[in-house]
Amino acid sequence: MKRRQAILSISGLIGGALLSYTGYRWFRLTSSPDFQYLLSNKKLVATLTDIIIPKTDSPSASESHVHEFVIKMIMECSDSKTQNNFLDGLANVEKESQLMFNKSLQDCSIDEKHVLIQRLADQDKYSSVLIGKINKRIFGKSFFMSLKEYTVIGYFTSEQGATQALRYSLVPSAYETCKSYQPNEKAWATF
Repeated sequence: MKRRQAILSISGLIGGALLSYTGYRWFRLTSSPDFQYLLSNKKLVATLTDIIIPKTDSPSASESHVHEFVIKMIMECSDSKTQNNFLDGLANVEKESQLMFNKSLQDCSIDEKHVLIQRLADQDKYSSVLIGKINKRIFGKSFFMSLKEYTVIGYFTSEQGATQALRYSLVPSAYETCKSYQPNEKAWATF
């Protein structure tokens, strides 16, 4: 009998801990987001967008003001769960940078930035699996998924991204359903 009571007690403790953690996480995700923190970290968001789309023969993401687009999309077009995930992820990036390299992300070298962003991507790699989809539905989009999505949308809809990173024709010709590309040829922005 004592063994059975011990197992029930341990199960009750584990269940209570899981329930309290889930409750805390749900409370944290549904609370009102702190947009002052987001606005005060514009340079960090700009650095993260530049890691995703760096300067090549076309301008970088921050030169196209994509970080402002990302902030605006998070503040105005995202649900509160996604907003809180983004703010928590932004704080987590700085913590990870301090733990891994003992300096802020802006002070890191390019290789160190890539290591950190790869670590974020590895944490988010199960987002397309069924459990990731359920997690996204219940707890909102993850930080890295939101960052990537809004960076790419913002860059390729900006003037610099559409005209310099892609081929752009102000007056497009007839619509062609299947257009073949040569190696290293830019995609069309207007087709």
